[in-house]
Amino acid sequence: MDFITIGGKIQLTTEDGNILEAMVSDKTDHSVDFSIPADDKRFRFFHEGEKVEAVVYHSAKGMYFTGVIVKRVKAEAPTYTIARLENFKTIQRRNFVRVSCTEEILYTANDYITNSVSFSKDLKAVGDEIARYMKPGFMVDLSAGGMKITCEEDIKEGKRIILEFVMNNRKIQLWGTVMHRELMVKPSGIKYDYGIRFDHITEKMQETIVNHVFLLMRKSTKR
Repeated sequence: MDFITIGGKIQLTTEDGNILEAMVSDKTDHSVDFSIPADDKRFRFFHEGEKVEAVVYHSAKGMYFTGVIVKRVKAEAPTYTIARLENFKTIQRRNFVRVSCTEEILYTANDYITNSVSFSKDLKAVGDEIARYMKPGFMVDLSAGGMKITCEEDIKEGKRIILEFVMNNRKIQLWGTVMHRELMVKPSGIKYDYGIRFDHITEKMQETIVNHVFLLMRKSTKR
C-alpha cells in the first residue's frame, strides 16, 4: 500500500457512475479511509456494502483498484472505510483526466448493426451501413478512456455501442461499452446517463483525445 499517501487525493467512481475526488485520511494493509468535504458540490453519502472503483495517483502514474464501503468513520468530515480491495492495476494518469462538456453526438446500440460490423475496428470502412442507425445524444464529459453521454434510449449495461462525435473539426467514430447506467425523470420525460468505456482505441487516438481534453480544460479556466 506504499502507493497510497495519507493526505493525498483519491478519485472514486460510484455504482451509479458518478466520479468524485476525496482525500485519503488513513490506511492499513487491507483498507483505505477517505473523507469528502461537506461543501463539495458533488458531495454524497455512501452506504455500507456499496461497491466503488478507486484511483490514487503517484507521479505520472496511478493505481486502480476496486473495493467495498464497509463502515462510516467518526470524524469532522464525512469519512468512510474501503475494504475488500482487489483488481489492482497500474494506469497512466493522463487517461483518467476528465473534463465536463456539452456536445452533440450520434450513437447506435442497435443489435443488428453492431453485430453486422463487429468485425471492423476501423468504423470509417463501414460508415454507410452505420449512418442510418444513428440516434442523437449529448456528451456530458470526456476522457481518453471513455465518455459520459445522455440520451432517451434505455440501454443495458455491458452493451456495445458505436459513437460518433466531432473533435477539432474531425469526425470521430469509436466502439464503446456501456459500463454504468443511471435513469433520471425530468419534466420533459425520462433521460438516461451512461458511462461509456472506449474499446479498440489506438494510442494515437488516445493522445488526440488527451490533447483535446486539456484544450477544453484551458478554455474553461479562462471563462
